[in-house]
Amino acid sequence: MRKPLLLLLAACAPGKSPDAVVPMRDEPYHHLTLENRYVAVYDVTVPPNALMRFHAHPTNHLAIIADSGTLENEIRGSAPRVNPTGPTGNIVYLEAGPPHRQKNIGTTIVRFVAVEVLASLNDSGKATPPARGGDRRSAPDGRQGCHVAMEEVDIRAWRCRLLAGDSVAARPGDAPFLRVSPAAGKAEWHEVGASSAANNAGPSVMEFVDLEWR
Repeated sequence: MRKPLLLLLAACAPGKSPDAVVPMRDEPYHHLTLENRYVAVYDVTVPPNALMRFHAHPTNHLAIIADSGTLENEIRGSAPRVNPTGPTGNIVYLEAGPPHRQKNIGTTIVRFVAVEVLASLNDSGKATPPARGGDRRSAPDGRQGCHVAMEEVDIRAWRCRLLAGDSVAARPGDAPFLRVSPAAGKAEWHEVGASSAANNAGPSVMEFVDLEWR
């Protein structure tokens, strides 16, 4: 008689409900790969029909798309809305927001690098100030070299595309930056003073996004 009672108690325990809000690091499809006082980076892979747990983004944040598809975004308490990711390499910038979850309603895996901006250069570890509102996106445009794709209150996003044998010189200044390779789903943090120069010594096109802290 005790076993059914224990199962019932476990099912009713706080936090066990699929509608409960969980911290980012406890959301099953978000895998933390890097964290310091400025940034937390998650590798997010969502198979077809997979539904995330509700989670909240307490700071400004970005998604850089590695494998594109169609998600359904549900803000807690509101009806779900279709949310296409845009193409591979798309940069999506969002301000802090209420709890939400996303479902992959397409037929292929959706993958992106999620970047939480924990502090700007002048915050000394404090949460970033609110952004100017809304969902801002920057899709790849095929241009060679590096150019500013997005400029926000806490980061400047550089989009770079280097053909075989191409190189780019270091940017002026010595701000820390996060280099994200969307195709590889990889992100590397570079501290103050690190060189942003790059050289493509391989036979394939090299594409990456540098998020420069402000």
